[in-house]
Amino acid sequence: MPFALAFLVTLAFMTVFASVLQVVLLRPLIGEPVISVIMVTIGLSIFSQALMKWMFGVFAQPVARIFAADRVNIAGLQVQTVNLLSLAISLLMMGAFAWFFSVSKHGLAMRATAFDQQAASSLGISVRQVFAMSWAISAVVSAVAGVVVGVVNGVSSALSFYGIKVFPRHTGRA
Repeated sequence: MPFALAFLVTLAFMTVFASVLQVVLLRPLIGEPVISVIMVTIGLSIFSQALMKWMFGVFAQPVARIFAADRVNIAGLQVQTVNLLSLAISLLMMGAFAWFFSVSKHGLAMRATAFDQQAASSLGISVRQVFAMSWAISAVVSAVAGVVVGVVNGVSSALSFYGIKVFPRHTGRA
């Protein structure tokens, strides 16, 4: 499968996967003590690490070449093209998040919910939808991080740590 298509399929799969995960495992925990959510995310962490070790083994597997040239010359420096790809994707995502959280309706709803769930709910914001959206976004971010790090360093079970780092943390009642 071509890299661009595989990347899009990965993003779509992770969005659906996180949405299902949020509805099935985490939505029932809204309003429960924070320790319950922490325990569930620790369990998900252990499960995802074991799944990655089972699928890919413990040693890094290289990803097929994406670019025709491994390196490009920029002002006399030899730079790997995969590093330029990771820089471009990182800058693009940072810009997208800056816009999302400062301008878009959904981003502002997420900020309001993070600040005060009761106030956001009284303003007509669906806290449950915001939680679902935060899980979908975290899945996309973890998928992008996994792809970028996998392209640069190879695919291994260590990639599961990137997914765990972007798990959203929700506290309080909805």
